[in-house]
Amino acid sequence: MEEMQVCKCCGKELPLSMYRSSRLGRFKTCKECTRKHQINAKLDKKIAKLKEKDATDARFLRLKDFTPRELMAELKRRGFKFTMEYVETHVINSKDIEI
Repeated sequence: MEEMQVCKCCGKELPLSMYRSSRLGRFKTCKECTRKHQINAKLDKKIAKLKEKDATDARFLRLKDFTPRELMAELKRRGFKFTMEYVETHVINSKDIEI
């Protein structure tokens, strides 16, 4: 009869062949749980890298490149709480006015 071990992650009692081994002994989680953890860790790392890239890209944007609404959305995304008041300037040429 093959020896069994309980996985500390999923709680299933599985044969020792379902666990990876190292120089220090057997892993406490089964191969399936270990693989799931590796996949999740890889995805988390990828997401963190994308967020870092977005933050880096945002740092290079100049404030004058934003419309007022985009500026408010960007500041809110970064966690700022604010009340904003702004004035728009419109240029009207007298040639464009019909009498």
